[in-house]
Parts: sequence; C-alpha cells; structure tokens
Amino acid sequence: MNERDAIYHLWKHSEKSALATVVEVKGSAYRRPGARMLLTLDGRGAGVINGGCLDADLHTRAQMVMESGVAQLACYDTTSSQDIVFGLGLGCRGVVKILIEPGENLDWLVQNETVAVVFEGQLGSRRFNTQAVERPQIMETNWGRAFVERLEPPQVLLIFGAGADVVPLEIMSRTLGWNVQIIDLRAPNPARPVFVSSTFMAPEYLGELAIPDNAACVIMTHNFLHDLELLKRVLPSSAAYIGILGPRRRTDELLEQLGSDTLWPGIASMEQQLSRLFAPVGLDLGAETPEEIALAIVAEIQKVKRGKTAGSLREQGSIH
Repeated sequence: MNERDAIYHLWKHSEKSALATVVEVKGSAYRRPGARMLLTLDGRGAGVINGGCLDADLHTRAQMVMESGVAQLACYDTTSSQDIVFGLGLGCRGVVKILIEPGENLDWLVQNETVAVVFEGQLGSRRFNTQAVERPQIMETNWGRAFVERLEPPQVLLIFGAGADVVPLEIMSRTLGWNVQIIDLRAPNPARPVFVSSTFMAPEYLGELAIPDNAACVIMTHNFLHDLELLKRVLPSSAAYIGILGPRRRTDELLEQLGSDTLWPGIASMEQQLSRLFAPVGLDLGAETPEEIALAIVAEIQKVKRGKTAGSLREQGSIH
C-alpha cells in the first residue's frame, strides 16, 4: 500500500479527519510540495510530511480544523539559526507552508487526477481540469494561488519468474507501494515449491500480455528460451525499464539469437528499445544475496523512474 492509499484507507475508516499538504518550500525541508498526511479526531495518522518535529503543532492545528471545519495555512520558518534553540528545533534552514483542511471528500486521492491545492484564496484541494500539467508547480487558478500536480498511479512492476529470489524483490517493491505482478512461464507442477503467488502464462500467449506505459519489467526466469520469448514481447513495448538477471554474456547471446530470428525485426532497428534494457540488472552495490540483489534492482528502477544519477548525495551541492 503506497502513502496515498494508506491516507485514503484511513480517511474511509475515520469519523472525522484533517488533511495536511506541503504546498510550498523555500530552502531545505524534510519533504517537498505534494507530501501529505491525514490526522484523525481519535489521534491516528497516515502519511509523513516531517521527521516528527512538527507533529505536536500539526496535531493541534488539525484539531482546530476538525472542530471549526475551516482550512488554515501553517508556515514554519526555520531559516534563522536561533530556531534550533528557541523555535521548533528543526534546523532545516527553510520555509515550509502546509495547508490543513477538513477531510471531507478525498476520493480524488486514488483517481489519478490533476489536483490544485489552493493555499492563498479559497483554501482547499480541488480537481483541476482546466489545463494539462506536466510537472508539479505553483500557479494562479480561479480559486487563488495553488500547488498543482497530477497524481500518478503507483509504479507497475512486472516480474517474470517465480523462484525463491523473487521473494525479496516482491517484498521491497510492495513496501514502496508499487503495483507488483508476478508471471510464471512454467507449467503448473504440484511437486514444485511455491515461493510467491503468481499467474501462469504459457510462452506462446505472451503476445496477449498487456504491458502498461512506463511499467518496469524484470526478467528472472533462469530459463534461456523463456527469456528469449519475453524479450520479443517487452522490447517493443512502452515499458520504461527492462532488466534481465544474469551475466552480460548471457544477455548478449539472447540479443544475438533475436538478431538471427528471421521473424524478428532485428536489433539494428531497436536502438530506442535497447536503451531501456538494463543487463546485468541492478545498480552496482556489491550485491551477493537475493535480498541485496533485490535492493540493487529496486534502486535502479527508482533511479530510472526519477531520472536521477544514483550518485551519493554528499557529492551534490544541494539535494533540492
């Protein structure tokens, strides 16, 4: 369950609640605009927008919002060095604005829509369909100044293979709230150990497999012929990430086999597709165990998803 789903689930099972959203940040902060947290009348919460340093004040403000039914904007200024001693003690050196509003109708949280969180003007979150928004931004709307973003669906991860090494990859991916689907190309066999819940699909039916746009595909069947058929299906797809478990030489042999297939368009015309192929799969983290390999794979998918370099943060001048 991802953060938005957790917030929505708590809202559905709460008598009264307040939604807190980070709407503007200047300088450094724990979370960026768009981070959300739901607080309920009975003291429960879902989502994280700070490291715990603002919780007491946010809970107090949330109680006021729930009692009055009126949204309010909280501004936390930690740019002064004296804040560490005399203020909230954040030490982040930034200005953070958080809108706290009554949790009335939060169905939009799970509908992957464009949302405007108005924090100057008619306060509150609203569906925003006036124009397409490619990236989160602060802009003027008919209701006032707002943080506008398109709520993206969870990352889809298709795992091909159902061996024991899939278990940690599934666990880590689901922890991140990703939509994980595990597909096993092996015919069902009652005598074979079951490590994960999977869907059986015979190789000859892979052409019917739907691969969502921007999906991540990880091939770990440990079967050369199965991997060959999978590459024929996933390479022409709109998947954003395609990873193959195994040594580079094995992947080279797979691509050579594809190139010699007279029914295949040929590798020469597949440059764009091959740019999305990561083999060997995963970042170089010195991974040895299945858990470490899973971490390397998840980290690489996240790197591609965010368009980052995966370098050490200490080598960067600023992380925001």
